[in-house]
Amino acid sequence: YPLMQPWAGDTSQKGDLNRDGIITSADAAIALQLAACGECAAGASADPHATSPAPAAGTTSMSITQVSALGLSVTDGICKVVLDARYGAAKAQEVVVTLTLTNTGDQPITMYPPALPAPGEGITLTALGCYPIPISGNESADVRIKARVAGDVAEGTYDATAYFRDSAATITIDVRRLTPHNLDCRIADVSGDGRVTSLDALMILQMAEVPT
Repeated sequence: YPLMQPWAGDTSQKGDLNRDGIITSADAAIALQLAACGECAAGASADPHATSPAPAAGTTSMSITQVSALGLSVTDGICKVVLDARYGAAKAQEVVVTLTLTNTGDQPITMYPPALPAPGEGITLTALGCYPIPISGNESADVRIKARVAGDVAEGTYDATAYFRDSAATITIDVRRLTPHNLDCRIADVSGDGRVTSLDALMILQMAEVPT
């Protein structure tokens, strides 16, 4: 990294932590604070210009063993939602979870839309597809549930419940937030080792533009 090298106005360049378009000793001080708090210990060297991860970073489902008295078994679902608030207010995101309903009896059954109470403020669930759904004996059917997470929902894990007749499926929604602090870690890691340490602060200080 050259000494006394200003950035040409791009406010997300490596080292420009206060985003004023130039690198100064103030940026080095911010990097030193990040190093001291130890919250930028991993993954800091990712491209600061990169877009956020896909809002729905993947969905999976897993079977549960409980079978209702009516001969219906269901699967639980797990999904992850990433809210990107690094450059402003995060936008709402949606993800679709697939649940499998299995008629374990010999007689056909008919499934109607499930009851889907909200697991928390800002999170809504909606059943997709056409109902009612007939399921023959010893047959299965997949149903899709859309989870919508508002941009201001706090990071955490939310357990929602989908009620099908006398059976219930749990949908676990893992909400993660990307904040300006996440971006700071990437910008401050000028050494590219995936961490922010006093070495990065020193390198930023060496890169600082000297006032004339």
